[in-house]
Amino acid sequence: MQAPVRMLYIYPVIPAVEYPYLGRDIRVRFSVPGVCLPVRTRSGGVLLLPWGQREGEPGPFPLGSCASLEAIKAGEWDYWFPIPVKLPLTRMLELDRHRRCSWSFPLVRGNCVQGLVARDGAEQRVYVVTFWCEDEGVQLPRVMVSPGC
Repeated sequence: MQAPVRMLYIYPVIPAVEYPYLGRDIRVRFSVPGVCLPVRTRSGGVLLLPWGQREGEPGPFPLGSCASLEAIKAGEWDYWFPIPVKLPLTRMLELDRHRRCSWSFPLVRGNCVQGLVARDGAEQRVYVVTFWCEDEGVQLPRVMVSPGC
C-alpha cells in the first residue's frame, strides 16, 4: 500500500495541551520538536508517545497534530494502521476560525480526548482526533466519557 500524498493538515488545530504527569501539570506546544502526549494504556497506566509530525521533521507520518474523524472514517489513515486511544488531557489550546488561540475549559473528571496512534514499523506517533463543528466553523477535539481516564 502506498502512503497518501496529500497533507491532512497544514497548521496545528490543537497547538498546545495540558496534562497531569507524575504529580505535575505539564503544558506542551506542538511547535516544539520531540514533545509527547500521554496515552492511557489498557492496564490503566500512561505511556508518553511523540505527538504528530512537524514540517521539516524526518518521518513518514502525516503533517500536523490532529487526525480528523472524517478522514479516519474515509480510510485516509489506514496506511498507518491506526489504533484508537484515550488521551488523559486536562485542557487544550484551541484555534478559532480566525486562528486566535484560547485555552479550553478544563475537562470534567472521567472524560478523555480521543487520540489515534499511527504506526510505521516500530515507530509510533499520536494525534488528537477532531471533528468538524459546523456552528463554530472549526475542527474541535473529540471528547469521550470514559471512566478511569
